[in-house]
Amino acid sequence: DAEYMPPEAFAAVAATDRGVMESGRVTMVEEYPEGPDGRVFLSVKCPHRDAAGGVVGLIGVSLDITDRKRAEADARRAADALRASEERLQLAVGIARLGTFDIDLATDAVEVNDIGRDIYGWDAPHTTFRRVQEHFHPADKPDVLRGVQAALAPD
Repeated sequence: DAEYMPPEAFAAVAATDRGVMESGRVTMVEEYPEGPDGRVFLSVKCPHRDAAGGVVGLIGVSLDITDRKRAEADARRAADALRASEERLQLAVGIARLGTFDIDLATDAVEVNDIGRDIYGWDAPHTTFRRVQEHFHPADKPDVLRGVQAALAPD
């Protein structure tokens, strides 16, 4: 194995192998045989025993999980970016004193932020889309409702 791996990667794999053989226990470990920027393998290693139960070798199976690890890292980065974007949006909404309405058009349920409730004089944070429509400008209402219907229509 040493001729196929960078020295630090070989040392880590060899240490895991020694640990399995010394402890006699099954081990599952992520291994980086090409170094930290290369492929990633999920390896399961167990001791190979002779008829008397002594450890005489090692049995291992490895699965290349590089794509999964990259996808997980991408998902973490995307979640972090989304969280940061949401924080910036909430800051901007607060500074601008904007009312926000989270609308579930399928159920007609609407959740209104504190500023929106202050603007419309509503006490409860929950209302209905029908009630929100009462505040649409008459000239805008048909276009808004057509947009809503288009959003709900199947492709």
